Amino acid sequence: MKSPQSVDHPTTAEALIVCRQVIAFGCVCDQLSGVGLHGFTIEWGYRDEQGPGTLPIDLSFGAGGWFAAHLGAASLPGDFPHGSQVQLTADFAAPGHQPAQLQVQVPAVTFGLVQSSLPRHPESILLRLAGPPVHLDARLLPLPVGLRGIVIYDNDPSSSVPGASIEVPGLAPATTDDQGRFSLAALPVAAQLQMRVSDGTHHQIHHLTVDYGQPVNVAALSLTRSNVE
Repeated sequence: MKSPQSVDHPTTAEALIVCRQVIAFGCVCDQLSGVGLHGFTIEWGYRDEQGPGTLPIDLSFGAGGWFAAHLGAASLPGDFPHGSQVQLTADFAAPGHQPAQLQVQVPAVTFGLVQSSLPRHPESILLRLAGPPVHLDARLLPLPVGLRGIVIYDNDPSSSVPGASIEVPGLAPATTDDQGRFSLAALPVAAQLQMRVSDGTHHQIHHLTVDYGQPVNVAALSLTRSNVE
């Protein structure tokens, strides 16, 4: 397989046209809502039999989180690739979201260099990559958010509940202070959370829809003395 350094150079009567191609495309979206993201970045790397490396890829963006990754045929590292398979690695990062990495195995021949003549321009030679583009979709989880709140009796703001327990699956229980207030530094990442509130005698289940647009959510949790769930 030829590398850019080993491709036959055209004669003085020929012109070499290097093709810049899409080697990967896909969509980056929020995993909970499915909404396409913007402002994201992607770092591209590879690993073949000689070890890891990076790829000089340019990105173009479309609406709804769509992207295309472009690579010039003459921009490949020297003597690339080695072996029958190449592992492509894409590291995704977006504001307000947890980073994610996708890996995909592609045939090494995908990055082979192909020369072809142009019938209408016999003085020119086209240099391109052999393989088709790879489809990569990334679904990023939002960053955890916190919660501040107060527990009250019967929806009455003047009737706070000190010493109440707030239980969220996956977290250690929290206890309200003498003013009925509590805080949780980081909620589990989910679209909706179930919260159990108890004063030791009465208990109630609340369902919180998490707003990931706010670093700290605020909630007033009412506890009915009739013990209705």
